[in-house]
Amino acid sequence: MPNFHMDPFSPTSMKILMKRMKKIEIGETVKQAISDWYYENGKTEPLWYVPKDPEWWISYLDSLDNPE
Repeated sequence: MPNFHMDPFSPTSMKILMKRMKKIEIGETVKQAISDWYYENGKTEPLWYVPKDPEWWISYLDSLDNPE
């Protein structure tokens, strides 16, 4: 029996990787389609998408590394 948990190119690992890549691709396509719709209709796009790493979070993490 192959040792799948140690093999980074096992069928299971590749299946998981492909699913993650597909989710990312779909998410980017949806974001672009929404932005395009607002642009084509001459409307201002609302702030509907929250960035994954907002500036305040990055600053907070930096402050943990460099306490003053």
